[in-house]
Amino acid sequence: MRSDSGDQVCALYLAPHTWPGMALHAKSLRESRDGIWFPSGGGQLAQAVATALESDPESAAATLIDGLCGDPAPEPGLHPQLSRALDLIYDRTTDSVDLASVAREVAMSPDYLGRLCRQQTGVSFSAATRWARLLSGLKHLADGEQVTDAAHLAGFADGSHANRVCREMTGAPPSDIARALRNSTDPSKP
Repeated sequence: MRSDSGDQVCALYLAPHTWPGMALHAKSLRESRDGIWFPSGGGQLAQAVATALESDPESAAATLIDGLCGDPAPEPGLHPQLSRALDLIYDRTTDSVDLASVAREVAMSPDYLGRLCRQQTGVSFSAATRWARLLSGLKHLADGEQVTDAAHLAGFADGSHANRVCREMTGAPPSDIARALRNSTDPSKP
């Protein structure tokens, strides 16, 4: 994503095991040949999201999800053991969430769980784990924790690791995201 410094940005993370995450993954598989998908009416959707963003970020997020996903049509559900594995990842970000231990907990082979995760969600097991840790860290940042403390609370080995993952997955350092999160909850800040 690229924006100018004065632009408003609405960035969403849709967990791969939620209906919008699964719906977008399925739609992108149907709509694209090379992994890039431009939704029809994208300009109008962007304008609607920008208008909603001026008054209510949650409304902007809902507008974006509805515009991209459409109605929550019944998409094929995730394999029950994969769903349980993803729940474990998101619930236990500070514990060991390596593929082998999670696979053991859901009674699957690690190879099969890894393939199933990629096949049904579009992301690798390790990417899902990094996202879960990053989201946990961002929640701690929003609560006022310092970057290093938030990294440790989210299960990263250290602040450098959290910083690399954050830059890789969002394009921004954690300090910038922390500032944006704090400013979004305090309307008196520019």
